[in-house]
Amino acid sequence: MTKAFEKILIATDGSVKNQPAVRKGLELAHESGSSIHAIYVIEVPLFTASQTDGVSEMVYRALEDEGQNLLNT
Repeated sequence: MTKAFEKILIATDGSVKNQPAVRKGLELAHESGSSIHAIYVIEVPLFTASQTDGVSEMVYRALEDEGQNLLNT
């Protein structure tokens, strides 16, 4: 039997609206024996060059930590 998918990329922003897509990717991977690759995405315009007070760096680190935690679950 040939695999329908060898690799499945699941992109998530951690939102509730994204959960059905994540579940479907996991389901497809389980059914086909595919490997899963996950990526956590953030909206880049949140970080503008005008924010130079270090706040954007703190927000970026917080989002990075959140993404890492989601991908590790």
